[in-house]
Amino acid sequence: MINADTYSEVYEILSCMNKSIVMKVPFEILQVIKENRNMDYTSKIDKDDLFNLNNISKDTVNVLAWLDVNYWISNEKKENLKVAFKNDIKTSKGEEISDFENMKRKNNKIITDENQVKVYKEPIIYRIINKIRKLINI
Repeated sequence: MINADTYSEVYEILSCMNKSIVMKVPFEILQVIKENRNMDYTSKIDKDDLFNLNNISKDTVNVLAWLDVNYWISNEKKENLKVAFKNDIKTSKGEEISDFENMKRKNNKIITDENQVKVYKEPIIYRIINKIRKLINI
């Protein structure tokens, strides 16, 4: 569940972004973000460095990544991300995992079995954020 502070951070970042990019997100979603934000929350977001991961919460990064994948990137880039994601996730035997829905996610670890944990140095969320930065030329 997304908390009000996360909505506040997302709202602040969206308000600093190019309007043509923001308007690709459906109005209903933008309205939910606006209505559910914490008006009293003071963020640490630097307007000159919007995507500094030290200044925003992990939930905010997740919401922005979700917005990016669902509304901002092209279908071609989506397919490239799916292929890259599919190639990055391997079981301990080196077999590809094709059924993403059966995977369990916990923090920055991807658990494929109760006894097997594979930790990635750079989680997919950071790669998506980097793609967002490239998309908006930051």
